[in-house]
Amino acid sequence: MASNLAIMQLSDQSRALLVQMGVLSPLIRMLTIGDIESKSSALGALKNLSTLSENRDPMIQGGVMQPLLDILFTVKSVAAIIKEHAAAIFANLAMSSQSLGIPDLWGAQKDTDEAILQLMTLINFAGPNTQSHVLRALFYICSHSASTTFRETLREGTCIQVLVRLINDKDTDVRLYALKLLFTLTRDGGDVLSKELTDDSYKTMVNLFSSDSLEEEKAAAMGILGNLPLHNRDVTQKMLETGVLSSIISILEKSCSRTSGRSNTQLVENASWALVRFTLPTDIQLQLYAAKSNVILTLVNLLGFGTPVTKCRAAMSLQQLSESTPKLCKPFRSSQGWFSCFMPQQDLGCILHKGPCSVNETFCLLEAEAISPLIQALEDKDEEVDDAVLGALITIVADEYWEKGADIIVQHDGVRPIIRKLTIGNSSVQEKALLILEKILRKETYKQQFGSIAQMPLVSLTQEGTSITRPLAAKILAHLNILHEQSTYF
Repeated sequence: MASNLAIMQLSDQSRALLVQMGVLSPLIRMLTIGDIESKSSALGALKNLSTLSENRDPMIQGGVMQPLLDILFTVKSVAAIIKEHAAAIFANLAMSSQSLGIPDLWGAQKDTDEAILQLMTLINFAGPNTQSHVLRALFYICSHSASTTFRETLREGTCIQVLVRLINDKDTDVRLYALKLLFTLTRDGGDVLSKELTDDSYKTMVNLFSSDSLEEEKAAAMGILGNLPLHNRDVTQKMLETGVLSSIISILEKSCSRTSGRSNTQLVENASWALVRFTLPTDIQLQLYAAKSNVILTLVNLLGFGTPVTKCRAAMSLQQLSESTPKLCKPFRSSQGWFSCFMPQQDLGCILHKGPCSVNETFCLLEAEAISPLIQALEDKDEEVDDAVLGALITIVADEYWEKGADIIVQHDGVRPIIRKLTIGNSSVQEKALLILEKILRKETYKQQFGSIAQMPLVSLTQEGTSITRPLAAKILAHLNILHEQSTYF
């Protein structure tokens, strides 16, 4: 029976029915008491049954994990095909999210640390099919939200070194799941990985972006690069030297092109995150380098073409770039004296910054025509997007030029969307919206125009807001003559 089940083409309904009829118990028993041939047949049958998701938890609850892992860890190399079948079942079972809640996931005699050590040993010495299955299993387990400790254990051992070596593997599946596992492990922090990556590692990942590699590979590789420590200058320098920035921009530009076809969503999102390190305001020279690669206009385009995740990250980069604008754009000094009447009329430059502004040299959001796309992005009703967009808009109402900044937001119909965020945003969104509104409503014209529609949301915040938003709202209400400045809200 087992040998037939191993090779039969079964429908999902048949797979479910067989499990319901009690076929699992005898198959699992064959793994412990049968000879090599019996074990091989039983494993083939269990592999077939495990492809159906609803069969996986019954298999785990039926006690398959202990004999399965015993086979993986103890059967000699002469039975490589058996290991391969066992690894495939293990990978299928790891896809069951509920399996992580079962105490004996690793079997009665093994703790997690021991199991991980043995799995990594298996990866080092097994054939490519077994390797890919084990990597796939580890990836599924690590992807679960409850696997924080498991991920920490993997990062502390030799797993990172093994995975870095395997991203160069010739086998597509091995390489794919090594990349995906590395990406997952670095989501909690890429410090450990940054110490293990060599120049060749960076070049390998960069080469994926210009090859016909799987989109999943490219997305995982870009995710790894994005998860590396943002403020590590050595990492940034290696990325520049190996062409990572050029690859990022190429991917993002392609995603904004109407003629390029549909882009891989995960790849674009990961690329938008990897770009953030090149726009940090702590390194203006790096910002200038990135800007000269047309990155700012690409970021503006992403506000219209991207997913909420991409829009959020694009707005973050635009904010970081805009924070540097006052340092790069020096206002023209006005001519003084009677002879100034005879001098040629001087170009007043940017109407916001009153100086020689440009997209690529001063990162001016106004020159980049970013204001409308930013305000439009507030319509996505995504709190992370709202937070990032408002952070970018705050930069144009800085103290040096808040009056003109307020005019620009009003001219772009941005006030009402910002007021709406007072009632539907989280505390961070509300705080940023208040900071912008405070500047806008300083002007008497806008106070009269928008004060009435802002009043109720502001009053609500004085009663239900946080320790930060309550006094901010009260300050605006006092300016609107709704609340006395002596109020206890301050």
